[in-house]
Amino acid sequence: MRAAAKSLHSGRLTKVVTLERAATAPSGDTVWTADGTLRAGIEPVGAGERELAGHVEGTATHRILLNGRAAVTSRDRLVLGDRRFRILAAYDPDETGRWLVCLVEEASR
Repeated sequence: MRAAAKSLHSGRLTKVVTLERAATAPSGDTVWTADGTLRAGIEPVGAGERELAGHVEGTATHRILLNGRAAVTSRDRLVLGDRRFRILAAYDPDETGRWLVCLVEEASR
């Protein structure tokens, strides 16, 4: 098992996060709708921003481990209390389908 999955191993799925899906309202605004809850392990990995092609882009601030059956995309976000995590990427760390590691950026409050 790769380091990401080892450090967030299943015994550490101690948080319950809400999966929210994005949709576009008739006004053009993004509307977030809850689509269930998931057990998760959350680990900080750093913070920062980088400038790319003249605009500032966020970088991963946390790594979140989910059960591999969770179907998430980079259009979704995870919510823990009043904290919002935008999914930047998701991958299967050991290619077994058991785990899904999400690299996320915590939204500013």
